[in-house]
Amino acid sequence: MSQVITWELRFLLKALLLGLCLRGAYDVFKIRRGLTKRHPALMASEDTIYWIFCSLFLFGLLYEENNGTLRGFAICGTAAGMAVWHFGPSPILVAAAVKTGRFVGKILKKPVKILGKALKKMISWFRMRINTGERRQRHAEKNDSKRAQKKKTVQ
Repeated sequence: MSQVITWELRFLLKALLLGLCLRGAYDVFKIRRGLTKRHPALMASEDTIYWIFCSLFLFGLLYEENNGTLRGFAICGTAAGMAVWHFGPSPILVAAAVKTGRFVGKILKKPVKILGKALKKMISWFRMRINTGERRQRHAEKNDSKRAQKKKTVQ
């Protein structure tokens, strides 16, 4: 095989790998959306930021490998890598991660609730102690000022 064809094949494989990685990174958003409800504006902003990063990574690949020259097979390779991930392991991994996350959330819900109540009681106890101490100090200051006024009136 000629050196040019070998280079183009490696370039195509890097583009495929980039597509796989970029589409795999999008699964993080899909998992988060499966676990928690998101506002549509927040989802749109996440998608916009994701595609900006995708374009930067694709530009980096084109710049590094091809001196910034746009090559159709590189873009097609990236799209093919994304498609392979999208129709391959992505649905299985996302569904498994969401199911696992919900299961773990159900298991941890009660201990977290108990811990939250305990922390709330501790915080209220400390606030009560601080407030009581402040009240005692104010009360003592009032008594001191009253004693000082009595001494002045007696003298």
